[in-house]
Amino acid sequence: EVTPEVTAAVEAPGAPRNLAAQVVNGVVILTWDAPATGGAVGYYEPKVLGPGMDEWFYGTISNVPGTSTSTVWSPSSPGTYQVTVAATTYVDGVELPDVPAFWQVDGYDDMTDDEKLEVLYPNHSNVVEVTITQEQIDEQATGYPGKPVVTATPGEGQVTLTWSAGEDTTYFTIDRENNLHPDIPDVTIAVVPGQETYTWTDTNAEPGVRYRYIVTASNSERGIITDVYATAYGATRDELAAAQVAALI
Repeated sequence: EVTPEVTAAVEAPGAPRNLAAQVVNGVVILTWDAPATGGAVGYYEPKVLGPGMDEWFYGTISNVPGTSTSTVWSPSSPGTYQVTVAATTYVDGVELPDVPAFWQVDGYDDMTDDEKLEVLYPNHSNVVEVTITQEQIDEQATGYPGKPVVTATPGEGQVTLTWSAGEDTTYFTIDRENNLHPDIPDVTIAVVPGQETYTWTDTNAEPGVRYRYIVTASNSERGIITDVYATAYGATRDELAAAQVAALI
């Protein structure tokens, strides 16, 4: 057993909560919530191990406080997959300061996958298993999904998007863009059989800032986008700062 000796610089985050895997038209959609304990989360690392895979698949997804997080992947082989989502932080070049990076662990290449998880992500990860059948893989659509029709409705400090689902759509992703303000990580929403209309609200929209919202309808092979522009109303940051200064005078 390897016991890493690393001095903790900050408190590491706890494990992501409510990790769930949903299979829609042969595509696996993962969702989870932020940890309830530990330090702040910088980003998440989802990893998958299963049939036809020689090693873990690594990826990183930024954390947006107060929101659920999600991602998708399309299995190519039937079987049972183990999915691990780890919460990590990044401070002054030190990733997960109380555990090492894999290249710092002696004998890492000779460890089993379970041993690697225990060394790299103790108490910071959550695991879920999902079983995929060949019939589900055969359901993966190969044609273009229907183009979503999107309406953006501004509100006070928020923007609500509403759109319809077209044919051969498995999931939607939402992206927000603005050159001068922070973007948000893509939001993934699974298609619900029989549901025609979908809604998502951006509660982190700064009033007075014009955002571009991109809604992409996707399946296992292709995606097609619709973009809209919207500006939330309400007091801007400058106006709030000026009001705070005036209150002190």
